[in-house]
Parts: sequence; C-alpha cells; structure tokens
Amino acid sequence: MRLTSETRQRRSRLMLQRCSVTMLGLAVACSANGTGAPASEPATTAGTAGVAGVASTQPVLATTLTVPATTVATAATTVSKATAPTTQPTAPSPAGVTSVVVDSTPDKYFVLYVKPNLNAVTEIPVSITIGKAGTTALTDGRNQLPKEHYRVATFSVASPGDIDGDGANDLTELADPVNANPFNPAPRLDPANGAVIVPDKASFERLSYQGDDVARDAYLAGIEFMKFWIIDIDKAHPSIYFMNTEAFRAHPQFASVVGISGGRGPSADKMRGDVAYDAYATAADGSKGRYRFAFQPNDAYTFEQIALAYELLVTSMPVLKNNLSYLAFAQAGLPLYKKEKASYDAYRVPVIME
Repeated sequence: MRLTSETRQRRSRLMLQRCSVTMLGLAVACSANGTGAPASEPATTAGTAGVAGVASTQPVLATTLTVPATTVATAATTVSKATAPTTQPTAPSPAGVTSVVVDSTPDKYFVLYVKPNLNAVTEIPVSITIGKAGTTALTDGRNQLPKEHYRVATFSVASPGDIDGDGANDLTELADPVNANPFNPAPRLDPANGAVIVPDKASFERLSYQGDDVARDAYLAGIEFMKFWIIDIDKAHPSIYFMNTEAFRAHPQFASVVGISGGRGPSADKMRGDVAYDAYATAADGSKGRYRFAFQPNDAYTFEQIALAYELLVTSMPVLKNNLSYLAFAQAGLPLYKKEKASYDAYRVPVIME
C-alpha cells in the first residue's frame, strides 16, 4: 500500500526527526559479516533507527583545483593529454563543492575520478563532462577533497570510451539519463522490477515504499525507503541495482528475479542496503530534506566499501549531492566505524550514529 503524501511526511517526521548529522570522512578495505536467515531479509536483526551521538565536523574547502589530465588506454578510445590551466571556470561551483578546471576543446570529454584512500589503488569515476572551448570546470556535486584525491582522464568525443565496461560507450549512455547510466554496468531493468539510475525525486518516489509491510525490517516501518544491491565490489566495475521496493520489499526476492546470485545473505562481493528520505531533517549542506543510506543491521562493511557505496549512490542518483548521510547501526556498522574513524575524518561522508 502507498500512503498519502501528508501521512508519509508525518510518519517520516516521527521516525527520523531525532537524527542529527555532521560531516565526516571514510576509510578503506572491506568485509561483510552476519548470519544467514530465511524469509524476507537474511542475516539481519531488526533495529530501531535513532541517533545516540554525532561526530565532529570536518572543514569544507572552497577552492578551485587544477588537476593535470591523464591518459586512459581503452580499445574504443582515442585519448589526448591536457595540461592544468591556471584560470578559474566561468561558472564556478558553489563554495565547498568540487571544482576541477582543465584546459579543453569541444572535441574532448573528461572523466573525473576520486580515490577515497590515497594508499590504495581503487579509484571511482564520479563525473563525465564534455569540453568547452578554453577551459572546463568538472564537478561531482560533492564536497571538495584535497587535489591528491582526484584524477582526470581525457577522451575523444569522436571515439568515446566505456568507463563502466558494459559494452555501451559513455556518450551514448550519457545521452539517455532516464534509462542508461555510463557509471553502472548493470543491465537495463524492467521498470516493474527496478532501475539502474534514479535521475530525480519523482523516480525515487516511484521506486520507494512507505508503510508497515516491512517484514523483519522493523526499523523501516513508516519511513519512505528504496532498497538497493551493489554487486562485484571486488572487481573493476561494480554494479548497482535500485529495487522497485513497492513491488519487492526483500532483497532476496528481487535478486532471484533479476539474476543476482547468492542473494540470500552477505558476501565479500556484494552489499545490500536501503536509501531512506526524511523530508523534515536538515542535510549536511543545510538544505531541507535528507537522504540516508544504511545496510542490514548485522552486515559490517569497512571504510573502503562505505566510500564506494556513497560514491556509487550519489553518482547514480543525481538527486543526491551533499544531502546523503550514512547511518551506522549499533550492531555492526558503528563499532567498525569507530575503529576506522581516522579514515572517515579524512573523507567527505556525513555519518549518523544510531
């Protein structure tokens, strides 16, 4: 069942208004933990969402970075180098939001990569921008990190690349922002089942559920939420699946329909979680309305997986910018967060502590 807008907002307010947020960071490495269980959601113990503490705020940078563009070798791509300019973009990003400026021409496009852990090899593509004459400002709409976290790859518009490795070139997918996603190699889904991109609030509302039919996920009762799967997190091109949660309330049910193997419990190469929306909460950027993502209460993921999930979610949900927070459940997520707090403090994800 779907509640009226007024009832949805009232329930969201009751369930989530106690949460408070601050800006934190992230760290690297990953593991998954839990016990298998049948029925709707394996390997989880129902909890009640709430906040017992809030971490300290990390200062926000407001500078514009210049990052040298680098080459990327792919079979379908002609790549050229670009030098880092010294000029500011003609339309700078809002203060504190990533702005990386490169010398550019209209026959090139640029992919911005971010590296959560400077000591690891993992880097994540977070934006694609077609060049302008002169210089082009690249942004991912998120808080700016020190320049060492970024890399820029240059591609030819005439011979585009395929950064997610799904066989469709970047520009073809970029031209279809409703059905295709150049950052996500997951196959296109039947809308009745889910989506590979959530371009706007209306799409989120179509895929979300709010009500009391949440099986053993009691912490989600009355909250507007949409579930998701992230798979192949141990590979070069992870995939993200957004579930039609109105139709599929449980991760295993959705997994069996779309062909995700091993969908009944936690594993080292998959993450299963949800994105919930609270219309009354204030996001870390000061805007009204906050999204938060969380995982099954007994599933524990280390910093690099949380960082990966955050970047994948924001990149594949353009409605999310600086209004997404990570909810660390007391059972498993919070203890691991506390152990890795230094890595979180060095990154850019707001963290809510249950």
